[in-house]
Amino acid sequence: MRGELLDAVRLRVAPAIAAGTAAVFVDEPPLLVAGAILLVGGYAEHGRYPRHLMPLARVLLRALIPVAALALVWAIGRALGVDLSPHTMLACGIAAWLVLVAGAWVRGRVEGSRPLRLALIGPPELADALADEIEAAGIHGHEVAGWIAAGEQAQGSASAPLLGPLDQVGEIVRRDRIDLLMHSVGDPAGSGAGVSRLELFATVADQCLELPVRMIEFDALYEELLGHVPVGRINSAWFQHILHPNFHPGSPLWHRVLDLIAAIVLLPFALPLIAVAAIAVKLGDRGPAFYRQRRVGQAGREFGIVKLRTMRVDAQAAGPQWSSESDPRVTRVGRVLRGLHLDELPQLWNVLRGDMTFVGPRPEQPEIVAELERRFAYYEPRHLVTPGITGWAQVRCGYAGTERGSAFKLCHDLYYLKRRSRFFDALICIETLRATGGFSPEAITPAAALIVGDPETR
Repeated sequence: MRGELLDAVRLRVAPAIAAGTAAVFVDEPPLLVAGAILLVGGYAEHGRYPRHLMPLARVLLRALIPVAALALVWAIGRALGVDLSPHTMLACGIAAWLVLVAGAWVRGRVEGSRPLRLALIGPPELADALADEIEAAGIHGHEVAGWIAAGEQAQGSASAPLLGPLDQVGEIVRRDRIDLLMHSVGDPAGSGAGVSRLELFATVADQCLELPVRMIEFDALYEELLGHVPVGRINSAWFQHILHPNFHPGSPLWHRVLDLIAAIVLLPFALPLIAVAAIAVKLGDRGPAFYRQRRVGQAGREFGIVKLRTMRVDAQAAGPQWSSESDPRVTRVGRVLRGLHLDELPQLWNVLRGDMTFVGPRPEQPEIVAELERRFAYYEPRHLVTPGITGWAQVRCGYAGTERGSAFKLCHDLYYLKRRSRFFDALICIETLRATGGFSPEAITPAAALIVGDPETR
């Protein structure tokens, strides 16, 4: 609630007041300008995507709020016969931008001084795992205060502090200033032995309804906060969201049309870059500039992917292998191409053919897919959608490199499968411009691997 109020002020009210005040000074209708900022700022504020994990996309989106609002003002003015001067638009835009920058600074200070305090009703291992991932992801607005025992749970080797038993939840919320309760009682993983969900809700409702605290299921918060699915804890019931009548990922035909339009528009710009890069590979690494490889696409169909060669010619001599961030098989020229994402440009041909799209799960080699499907129960659903040149897992994780890395990427691919849309695709494309992903899968501690689904913990 505190974050929602702060966002409403910094993204809507404050920029609107600033732009409206600027309009007064240049003798233009302040209500028109302020209203547009409120409208557009409110739309930009709304969303179901993890923008806190997309710094570049978040900054660009916020910067576009005044631009979009002032474009709306200009259009309305033209329709009403009011010709708004350029210096009016500039003054209002600068005022709104300055307030947005100040608001971002204020939010950072507020989150740093008073993060949202979380308490888990359930096994302490989950509290440890969530704390580990929050730290690894660099999320500063939330902290795990500890866990609340439900039933006969014991402390064990958990590092998260025990706050007390469930029957004292109201006192715990007051004493430890808890903002959000998470619960895993009666969840798909079977946590919280000894206490039923009905007993949990009855106790919390009896003691906490009048307190400024909210409650959410652990897995739901995990997805929203960290941007990936706890594969180690879900079962087949997780897929009911995709089967729900209200699930609308968009028209496949419209998606295909947009892919074709985008690929045709980008080709004239991509071809010169591909030509220069191909010459660099040919001259620098003494070998073929391109390579084709079999990959698994939508519905398990295999296709030939086309890429600029970034590895030695004999890179696959020992059979199919995972790529890693510091792969010794990568050549000097290849390292530059990978860093600039130029090696992926020839895949525009795969997009034109319909084998790939711009955003989706990265396609893997058939031999690796067979192994991953054997190790992970929910790997196959990745193939429900067309593989992409970039994707949410690529942005957040980079190269898999290991089975642990593949588990972590699967968590992100399922998250994308559940929330995919053209708007989310656009945000992912913007984030792809950043050189690195969020954090390495190797940063996952043994505790966090419990909910990521690391094969080593099974």
